[in-house]
Amino acid sequence: MVAEKLISITDLKIVSDDDKTLVNSVSFDIQENEILAIVGESGSGKTLTASSILNLLPSRKLRATGGVKLGSTNILALPDSAIRSIRGNRISMIFQEPLSALNPLHTVYEQISEIIYIHNRTISKKDLYTKVCEMLELVELKDFENRLDSYPHQLSGGQRQRVMIAMALANNPELLIADEPTTALDAFTSLKILKLMKKLQNTLHMSILLITHDLPAVRMIADRVVVMKDGEIIEVADTETLFSAPHHSYTKFLIDSIPTRFDLQEKENNPILSVSNLNVSVEKNRTIFSFKKHYNHILSDINFSLKPAETLGVIGSSGSGKTTLLMAILGFMKFDGIITLDGQDISNISKRDMKRFRNKIQMVFQDPFSSLNPRMMVREILEEAFFAFHAKAELFSFEARLIEVLKLVELDIRFAERYPNELSGGQRQRVAIARALIVSPKLILLDEPTSALDKPIQLSILRLLDKLQKTQQLSYILVSHDLEVINALSHRVIRLRSGSIIDHGIPDNVLKKFAQDYLLG
Repeated sequence: MVAEKLISITDLKIVSDDDKTLVNSVSFDIQENEILAIVGESGSGKTLTASSILNLLPSRKLRATGGVKLGSTNILALPDSAIRSIRGNRISMIFQEPLSALNPLHTVYEQISEIIYIHNRTISKKDLYTKVCEMLELVELKDFENRLDSYPHQLSGGQRQRVMIAMALANNPELLIADEPTTALDAFTSLKILKLMKKLQNTLHMSILLITHDLPAVRMIADRVVVMKDGEIIEVADTETLFSAPHHSYTKFLIDSIPTRFDLQEKENNPILSVSNLNVSVEKNRTIFSFKKHYNHILSDINFSLKPAETLGVIGSSGSGKTTLLMAILGFMKFDGIITLDGQDISNISKRDMKRFRNKIQMVFQDPFSSLNPRMMVREILEEAFFAFHAKAELFSFEARLIEVLKLVELDIRFAERYPNELSGGQRQRVAIARALIVSPKLILLDEPTSALDKPIQLSILRLLDKLQKTQQLSYILVSHDLEVINALSHRVIRLRSGSIIDHGIPDNVLKKFAQDYLLG
């Protein structure tokens, strides 16, 4: 039996005001009751293509031509009033960052009920309430009755994404467009959201257009895949065929960019870092009638050690305490317990001594564009870091170290005269790594260092980190929600839940247990 076409895109072209072609001659169909994924690097045109289906291009300076047909209706030729009757009704969309997409001033109930009421103005208040509850139950939001009056900031990332899905499905659409729906979520939550989307697609017999650069997610739930590069389609195939026998060299390149475990050497040396009985608590807000202090316990009884040139991976769901652990090691949060770095107990040293000691421990952040000063050239960024621990008289040694460090991160010396906005995402992250390296640290904390990057660029950064660890004898603590990144770079892994270590061991064992917990959940 031949599947019926739900959406037919023919010769779609998206052009800017200055006649730059961003999407060129794109044609494909979305069948009824299927999950179709569009994959490709940033700038490939996948989000623009998906946005054109609802005529939601991000700028008025862009214009789309060609055909985007829903049945026999060309959406691109419809007036705004007609398109509004389709949006949220026959076709819905969920976005990458639910906190930005949800209205911060409206409760969960108000936002879902508004979507339902817009397309059904005769519905009674009782039926409206019932429908909202049905949608929240459908997306498996736990304890949803007590979440109706919550605001977005009072929900976790996974809860917010479930609310977004409930809003998108409220009017029983035929097509759900999901634009990077799990990128902002931790691994455990991402898996649950993907599992939910697949279940909803089967239950509601709808189609899903999944926009993503996460190839493992595509392999998990998609029926067919469209591969885009530079605004054009280069390959379309069913998922099994695409991953087992990709036709185009670029598709092979994307699949090969999925991180695999590096050749990691076992370490026998004494620890560079030891953490013993670490506890972190913050005082709860007190009313004028409260005299006794009450605390929220964020980390409880954390114990581990890290050897020179070893990587410790840290995984756990949002709120498990991963970032708090890094902040405590850096001395940015008060803690109880003992932290020993390079043989020195830093648990109770003064802020002045800790500042002198901090060149031994540096940090690389998730988003290099936000962490680099946009008003400084690369030279100035690295100079500022260098002279935080060296006397100004050492200008000659800075020049030598600048050349050395840029070479280490595989950037030409010419990059020293550029600003962050003149660099690609991967180049900016190399500068961020160079900033950490320039003071010759022994330990680098990596907080989601590749999550803002495409898979091919991500793999190049992982290879760089692996190379630097082996040549510079660096130790890493790697926090990531990407289990492939953790598996590729980590010698050992700890898994946090509610501020406690629940698993600790080699990656194969910890990640296997993680997967088992997911399947049981």
